[in-house]
Amino acid sequence: MKPIEVNAHLNSMDGKMGRAILLGPNYLFTRPITNSYVFKVGNQLCTGIMNWFVGEYYVDDKYGIVDERNENYNIYKKYIKE
Repeated sequence: MKPIEVNAHLNSMDGKMGRAILLGPNYLFTRPITNSYVFKVGNQLCTGIMNWFVGEYYVDDKYGIVDERNENYNIYKKYIKE
C-alpha cells in the first residue's frame, strides 16, 4: 500500500483534525486486523481506525504508539526515518 496523507481526528489534540500519513493495515499475529491501520504522526508510528459512518479517520497518537515491542514496528519502521 502506498502511504497516503489524510486528515484525521488526533487523540493528542483532543479529537481535533490534524495531519496523519496512512501507511497500511495493522497486523496481529501476521494477519491484518479489520478496519485497523498504522499511521505516521510527526515522527512516530501509531494505530487508528476508519469510522465508515462519518468517513473519517481516528488516530490514537497518545496511547496507540507502535514501538519495537509491536510486530507492526518491523513492517513500518522505514517510514519513521524519513
